[in-house]
Amino acid sequence: MDFGRFRVYLRDKYHVSKAFLFIGYVAGNESLYTYLQRAGYVLIFKPTLPGGDGGTKGNVDAELVLHEMIECSNYDKAVIASGGFQISPDNSTVSTSPTRTRMV
Repeated sequence: MDFGRFRVYLRDKYHVSKAFLFIGYVAGNESLYTYLQRAGYVLIFKPTLPGGDGGTKGNVDAELVLHEMIECSNYDKAVIASGGFQISPDNSTVSTSPTRTRMV
């Protein structure tokens, strides 16, 4: 995925002014993290764990939900984009807080 283009998409389509990216930290990927920050993301790192397939897993789902609940008073709406989010709402709008959260 082209994260730079995706950040532009989030800004243009959903008017996202601040984009958080929850990501597992892997030593040696510092150039990736620098690129993501330059593309406009605020990075929230999680320690990684060994994955079942020999890779690594960041387990960012719970961190993302916790962050949304804590920070919900600081924004009007949130857009959550995920390729592997394991908490499935009944529809694309999540009502976990007074703000509106949109899953894409």
